[in-house]
Amino acid sequence: MNWSMRDGVHRNRRLNSVLTTLATVAASAVAVSVPVAPANADCVGRNNPTYIRLSNSNGVEIAYETTQYGSTCDGDSEYRGKVKDSLSDGSCAYTYFYDTTRSTHGQACTTGSYANYTFWDRQSNSSAEIELATTYRSTGRRNTWGF
Repeated sequence: MNWSMRDGVHRNRRLNSVLTTLATVAASAVAVSVPVAPANADCVGRNNPTYIRLSNSNGVEIAYETTQYGSTCDGDSEYRGKVKDSLSDGSCAYTYFYDTTRSTHGQACTTGSYANYTFWDRQSNSSAEIELATTYRSTGRRNTWGF
């Protein structure tokens, strides 16, 4: 093997080493920067309150739903929530519960203001599906339990 070939082999090894390191760093950066999915529902088990955020296609919040207080996730089959119309676009924010049938329990039409509501579990199992929606967008049904 002549010197020029040996130098080329060493350069290729160094280049492969650098590329492998860069690929590892890039993969790590991508894994770290992946956004976490929004919270799944209002109660994700007893004593575990959370929220639902609905955004438009530009990522702007248009509706928001959360608990009135954290202790509503206490397993007594009574949920106390509040819904907010976050964007002045002429649409209202609605909270629907699916517990044998669909029913509307929260409605907010004043931008920036919360509307409180109460949902009583018809099956007494502290579990239902919830949906946050406006007239033109929805989160779809999500499980909520432990309320």
